[in-house]
Amino acid sequence: SLTETAINACKDLVASKGRVLRMPVKVYDKKAIVLSAIISTSVVLLIWFITSLIKKKNKKPKQNKLFKNLKRVK
Repeated sequence: SLTETAINACKDLVASKGRVLRMPVKVYDKKAIVLSAIISTSVVLLIWFITSLIKKKNKKPKQNKLFKNLKRVK
């Protein structure tokens, strides 16, 4: 096909200059990885904190079992 012919012609041209074409290696940006890890950890901690606050707000206070059965003395 036309695409393969163009690729081969490009390879031949580079080879005639004494060089070799290599496939590019993916390089991962370390700053982006660290930043995304920090952001995702922050979001998870924020959600955990908010849900714990909501649970504490909706929780009924427990009655002390020790004083539950005692009656007031007049």
